[in-house]
Amino acid sequence: MYPGSLTRLLAGRLTLDRLRADRLAVVLDRDVQEVLVAHRPHTLVPAVRPGPPWRRIVDEALAAHRQSICGFADAIGMSRGAIFDVLRGARGLSPAVARHLVEQLGIDLAALLDAAGIEVPEGLAGRVMVQRWRKGWTQAQLAQQSGSTKAMISKLERSVLPRRADPLLRVCDVLGIEAAEAEAMAAPTPFGRAVQERMRRRGMNITQLAAAVGVTRLAAGRWLSGAHPRPQKMAMLVAVLGDPDGRLRCTWQQHRSQLPRPTGRRADGMPRGWRRTAAASARINPAS
Repeated sequence: MYPGSLTRLLAGRLTLDRLRADRLAVVLDRDVQEVLVAHRPHTLVPAVRPGPPWRRIVDEALAAHRQSICGFADAIGMSRGAIFDVLRGARGLSPAVARHLVEQLGIDLAALLDAAGIEVPEGLAGRVMVQRWRKGWTQAQLAQQSGSTKAMISKLERSVLPRRADPLLRVCDVLGIEAAEAEAMAAPTPFGRAVQERMRRRGMNITQLAAAVGVTRLAAGRWLSGAHPRPQKMAMLVAVLGDPDGRLRCTWQQHRSQLPRPTGRRADGMPRGWRRTAAASARINPAS
């Protein structure tokens, strides 16, 4: 702090913010709250400090633990300048800093990610993302730990499952997610769970199911992760897996009934959803 700034601060002509209070607390070997309380009769401390929206959560946690920003930086082994840059918004919130905030200050990770504007998806993708942030890993670090690629981790956190189950199981094992829990969350729709149940009863894996229905393994895997087959493939799926209780057909029809139906007509006069042919075009527009 410059001598002129210190003179104006002591004279009450300069506002004492959290950054100056942290520096004074380090120099005077006092608690930052004592510095703020002692200076409160002279000037008002702004309630909202500059920084990202999640700065308020960190300030409340620091006040509850009676710890300064400099003390927090020293405790986690990071430079004070880097922590101040993160809290000021000059740098984005990284998984490493979020892990220290959760472990050292007891901040709820879900609330922190929500305040930071990081959208957590549902199902297995959201669980993988939260566990990755809890461990303080980036997508590249998780890929290195699990022996996969960053692109696969990025797709997984966007609810795009890999073709093979081995990379997914390795990622879940590194993050501490049980295989049974991952399998249950990988089927977010009732139809996917119904297909998994029929496969289990038939003793079939995804490769055998894809070969029997006549689709690729990727397409069959998408049925387990939320996609739904077309009517022709659905009939073949029922013929292969069987549907004695009608659960497959019921869940599939429920999904089909929720799809928006095309209504109205297009600009060229054809009903929406119809495939245009030359004959139909000639009947609608005889002049052309």
